[in-house]
Amino acid sequence: MQIARVGHAISFLGVYVLTWTASFAFVPLTLPQLIAALALMVPLICLTMTDLAKATIPDGPSVSVAMVGAVYHLQTDASSLVIIFPISALVLVALWLAGEIYWRKTSTEALGIGDAKLIAAGTLCVGEMIWVVLLVASFGGIIAVFLSRIRDDGQQSAVPFGPFLAYAIFTTFLLSGSQ
Repeated sequence: MQIARVGHAISFLGVYVLTWTASFAFVPLTLPQLIAALALMVPLICLTMTDLAKATIPDGPSVSVAMVGAVYHLQTDASSLVIIFPISALVLVALWLAGEIYWRKTSTEALGIGDAKLIAAGTLCVGEMIWVVLLVASFGGIIAVFLSRIRDDGQQSAVPFGPFLAYAIFTTFLLSGSQ
């Protein structure tokens, strides 16, 4: 089991490194952006592995993502944090509240607090491009649900949203260029 987890982590690392390398062809990246993208890989892969194994997003990697985003903006445009921090807080509260209301009405989790925290942390990385993250992650999740239903002979199974959010944050951060 442990060997399989290592194999999965290496596979995810390969995908992230390939994406990081391929981004050079599409967007001129600054040195701070290249370094921040490398720093994002570890917590994003960690939370992906945890969410797939335990259906939960740990706080540590989400805090790391938020810190990378904050430090990146401090290095590139510190004044942008005056806008990005409150937006991130509003995103967290709005998504947590929406998920909580849905849970109370249906007794079904649609968006957990871990997802809301990760989206808020991602907001610190990509700013107003968080809507792109949500769109890309949602499309990826929808495709995964359809594929899981085909593979599972129509049986409904939960598909964690965290891995899609993580990869969408990473790719949006890379492709947003030097904002």
